[in-house]
Amino acid sequence: DPNDHLDIDPRLLSAFLGVKEYNHGARSMEAIVSLSRLGQGSCYGPSDLPPKEVIRLHVSDDFRKLLEEESSFRLDHSQIEVLAERIYNAWVEEKERQRMVGPIAAMAAEQPKPFKDVSEDEKESNRLPARLTMARMGGRGYQVVVADSHDGPSLEKLHPSDVIALAHSEHRRWVRQKLVQGFAYSKSTIRAYLLHVDMCEFDDVRIMDQKLDFGIIETVTEYLKEIGYALTKN
Repeated sequence: DPNDHLDIDPRLLSAFLGVKEYNHGARSMEAIVSLSRLGQGSCYGPSDLPPKEVIRLHVSDDFRKLLEEESSFRLDHSQIEVLAERIYNAWVEEKERQRMVGPIAAMAAEQPKPFKDVSEDEKESNRLPARLTMARMGGRGYQVVVADSHDGPSLEKLHPSDVIALAHSEHRRWVRQKLVQGFAYSKSTIRAYLLHVDMCEFDDVRIMDQKLDFGIIETVTEYLKEIGYALTKN
């Protein structure tokens, strides 16, 4: 059913998207999922995975470490939806800034749709970084706490090196998503031919497009503050 979806534990999703290597490419991810005990509960979590001996056949050793990184904070469904829309809107705003200072030909570019009108696949591509945020921050040693009840020091901003690491992680997620869709690298983006200029390492991505990944991190941290949370670091 195209309307069905699988709820997945953020730690497990982070491990699938953040692992350094799949030993047999996309077939390894498919094998892990197909051998999992799906349908045993409402959420696909670590306990549903096949035995660790099977997992080792398909992924690099860091998969287990990613899986064991826990965060005490989780965004609920409504917060995910709000944050996904804000991530999308931040992307639209950055693209608009680039369009205004770009070539005259770009002035005729088609205006992006409001979030509510984009396809379900596009909505999901904005929900993914929202879902992964806490797991990624937890992996960098951050904790999300209720601001009013936290007595210790909190952080106004993430450390610059962590921002860069999180942006790298988000770009890897995006590249893997595009690879599944059949995209390949090209010096020019031609979506009709599944070619994209950003199908490369983050450091080789154009500065203007790196800003899109940095924008996601900024949007998330601003939203956390807005809903009454603060960041601390171990």
